[in-house]
Amino acid sequence: MEKLLLLHGLNEWSGMWNGMRPYLESSLSVQTIDFPGFGGESSPKCTSFGPLEMAKWLVVQDWFLAEEKWHVAGHSMGGYVAFELLGLCPEKLHSVLAINSTAEADDALRRHNRNRTIALLQQKPALYFKEFEQLLFSSLPKDTPPQVLEEFRNHWASIEPDFLISVLHGLRDRSSYWEVLTNTKIPWFFFQGDQDPLIDMSVFNERMLLWPNHCLRFSGGHLLPLEIPQRLAEALLMQMSQVVRAAAR
Repeated sequence: MEKLLLLHGLNEWSGMWNGMRPYLESSLSVQTIDFPGFGGESSPKCTSFGPLEMAKWLVVQDWFLAEEKWHVAGHSMGGYVAFELLGLCPEKLHSVLAINSTAEADDALRRHNRNRTIALLQQKPALYFKEFEQLLFSSLPKDTPPQVLEEFRNHWASIEPDFLISVLHGLRDRSSYWEVLTNTKIPWFFFQGDQDPLIDMSVFNERMLLWPNHCLRFSGGHLLPLEIPQRLAEALLMQMSQVVRAAAR
């Protein structure tokens, strides 16, 4: 059975995927993780713990090494980690699938906003999470169970602000992934919500024109795994099955 590794995004944890798992596990063996500091191991003590550092942590885990190859799907920040794997261990990958993510490095405006966020975390961490909640939850369906939102709030209470600042440093300073994407032989795909407040949709639409077979757009916001779990799971399965059929030829 094919193996699928699901990587959560910033301020998330493995529970992010609970709504999708029933639709995926009928066809795949699914592995979810919590990155260090986000529910997994204790928070690393460093000035920068970005996607590259997370990928380096991932590739030495015994369970990761035990499997010959993985399909890897990452949400938001998890997509960046998946792209880093293309450079670290392409021989371990069947495909890479990025959800609500981007291959672009932060431009000047996004770097400015990251720095503003870092300053806010240093001074008023509670206000940071309040703003983050308003931005993120605005696109969730009205019938989203209240316990889902409460699980997020409880999870945020466990994240150390100093650690989160180190993650934001790494996100701000990451490089573009387009060079590795355009040179790799590993199939890659983007799954994007058209109302995502954290992604520049004009850039995504340009990429969609250049790479139409690599990009899928949905009606939704930044939390597609929560907003449309069945549709997103079906789209992932479709792309992965095409990869497997192509590899078998």
